[in-house]
Amino acid sequence: MMESSDRLQDIREYERTRYRGLDQRMVHGVEKRIVTGFIRKLRQDNDRVIDIPCGYGRFTSFLVDEPLEVFVGDLSHLMLLRVKERFDSRVRMARGDIMELPFADNSFDGLLSMRLFQHFHTPAERIAGFSEIARVISRWAVVSVYTCSALHKFMRMFREHHKITMASVSQIKEEVDKSGLRILKLKKIMPGIHAQTILMVEPK
Repeated sequence: MMESSDRLQDIREYERTRYRGLDQRMVHGVEKRIVTGFIRKLRQDNDRVIDIPCGYGRFTSFLVDEPLEVFVGDLSHLMLLRVKERFDSRVRMARGDIMELPFADNSFDGLLSMRLFQHFHTPAERIAGFSEIARVISRWAVVSVYTCSALHKFMRMFREHHKITMASVSQIKEEVDKSGLRILKLKKIMPGIHAQTILMVEPK
């Protein structure tokens, strides 16, 4: 019990420091502006929405303030505990992997998935993830990916990046199309500087 409590405190500390630096605050601000703008264009009142992976609830905090029925999912039990600690009965929790979601087809009107797809290193993995999103939603999703940027390409000449994979915009479009989704809008958070790109998609 004490070990679990200590580890949850580690999550709280990570939450406190994750976007503390000036550059990270800027990135967070732009991401939030794009995500909230996309969702407000797509969502209808009382939509059933899932935030997966929810992490410590960085974007869940926006969803629970909207007229939505909010679910959260994550592979980390500790992250789910932190989200439950923050939002209590305003969210419903499910431990799950976006590659194999524990939900029936069309369980949700919408889905949010941030900062996950750059950790999928092959087109097949990304297509599988997009396909599972297409299976569980009836109307919309907002998903982030990493697309090639000049600065990130330059940085990779000097540093190894084992955890993050970028793809071209054309490749992402092809993978989304193969999964049964269509891109409604695509927005890079800082064109030419940051690889993070946010997609507004819907089922075909």
